Amino acid sequence: MLQITAEEINFIIYQYLQESGFSHSAYTFGKECNIIENKFKHYHIPAAMLVVFLEKALTLIHIETHYNEGDDMVACNEPFTLLNPHHCSTVIREPKAVMNGSVGSKGSLGQNPIEGILNNSEGNTKKSNDQDQEMEDDSKKQELKPPDSKMALNNQDSVYGATHLQKSSFLQNYESRVRILVTKSTKTLKVAWNPKRHMLAFGGDNEFSSLWNIGDNVSEAEEISTLPHVAPDLPSMAMMHTLTTINSIDWKPDGNSFITGSSDGICRMWDTSGSVNAVMFNEDSMVLSQKAGTSFPREQPKKAQVLPNDVDSIFDCKWNKDGSALVSVSEKNNVILWNPEGKLRASYQGHTDSVTTIDWKNNNMFATGSQDGVIKVWDVQSSTAQKTLNYHESGIKCLQWDPTGAFLASGSEDCTIQIWNNKHDKIVVSFNDHKEMIHNLKWSPTGYGSSLPNAELRLASGSADGTVKIWSLAENKLVDTLTGHTGMVMCLDFDPTYTYLTSGDDSGRVIIWSVKDGTIVKTFESQTKNCIFDTKWSHDGQMLAICDKDVSVIDIRYM
Repeated sequence: MLQITAEEINFIIYQYLQESGFSHSAYTFGKECNIIENKFKHYHIPAAMLVVFLEKALTLIHIETHYNEGDDMVACNEPFTLLNPHHCSTVIREPKAVMNGSVGSKGSLGQNPIEGILNNSEGNTKKSNDQDQEMEDDSKKQELKPPDSKMALNNQDSVYGATHLQKSSFLQNYESRVRILVTKSTKTLKVAWNPKRHMLAFGGDNEFSSLWNIGDNVSEAEEISTLPHVAPDLPSMAMMHTLTTINSIDWKPDGNSFITGSSDGICRMWDTSGSVNAVMFNEDSMVLSQKAGTSFPREQPKKAQVLPNDVDSIFDCKWNKDGSALVSVSEKNNVILWNPEGKLRASYQGHTDSVTTIDWKNNNMFATGSQDGVIKVWDVQSSTAQKTLNYHESGIKCLQWDPTGAFLASGSEDCTIQIWNNKHDKIVVSFNDHKEMIHNLKWSPTGYGSSLPNAELRLASGSADGTVKIWSLAENKLVDTLTGHTGMVMCLDFDPTYTYLTSGDDSGRVIIWSVKDGTIVKTFESQTKNCIFDTKWSHDGQMLAICDKDVSVIDIRYM
């Protein structure tokens, strides 16, 4: 039985608007039809599907119009279009046998038309205009080719063989759904999506980070700028350029700028054109108007072969919720607050070892974690820590506030996860089911105060034991253990619609898990077996970025 739903129609129209370049119309239409909740939003359908469907419908109407009561076909040469009225000027009767394919014909109906419609997505009718003919020719030219990439999609198979991708009738072009952004690094460590659009910043183990505009089609992604992280005019930070590593990247909430923190002890603020607006380090802050990489008016240093001992490597840096302040933390126990222009605002002391991670609770409070095993909670209005949490036995690897700022989760080298309740100032639960250190924690985008308030708040953890575990705060217990990795789990991220959880390990494997039942949706393998240091979802959940040596950007809408 034939069935067409409004959701199917809405999704096909939405895709047509996007692929036709009507991005604003697509956005408005998507909002009005609530496309984010459309159950077909992750279906794989080829380009120009709306046109193909209209072609098929027009073919059936053509048959209906030219079939008389005596089962004879009227062979008409007049144009038959969607909107223009049709009038048969030349009428030729053809016997019914033509419909069964028993009589040869050079006309477009020289075979069973219904069979032709079902077996040929291109349709068998003559195109009504040159534009339609060009669309057909372009479609025929498309071939599924493996990308020139070291990252392969694997659903228990490699993309380079005869896989499900090549067998799929919906995937017209593999390049339209995966793009490899080639870097100068031997490994890419951090990646961050612009919070407002499909723009991507990433960096690795050399003196460069990169800024790319991905847009709505990954195959058309363009590099905006390569951003040099060099400080030739800072005497106390003279170094070999190849030693500079980008350890942290974070976008300002308005999406107009981002910061990078690197091993040369400097935080840099960049705009979306690739210009550096501010350079921040322990001793000073300078505001520039020149293009990225322009030297500063300082004494020229002598070249050094190694990083000097007084360089204070930046381990993490983050903006607060409204972009009115940012904090950087570093190897030499420093916690520094900066204003939006990059001017030093305050410096906090209290940790006795390297400060490795930071997360903001709101615009005024933030937490830091250190290799001394201590977590400190700070208020920007005070020079001393508001709270000191000493519940771990080893260094802090990661920490994160839940969406409401009520709970702070921390993971440590001691293999435990601690959940601290800010309101009651106590540890509400300790999880110790992991067998090795905790590398990453991620709260789900759910629960009170989130965009998905009716879904239960969960916490995901990734460990060196190769497992991903899902924890329920409401029940204070482990609810699922996800297995499938072949190495230490290094990174985690929930997509913003709470449909998927992605995780990457040090053997080069990335797994996309279904949040609903914990099953594996897709597996990606790095052909070079490089460690997956980071993986991030775009703000709308449509694209996923994966770091190994280079950066792979995957359009999940065609997954």
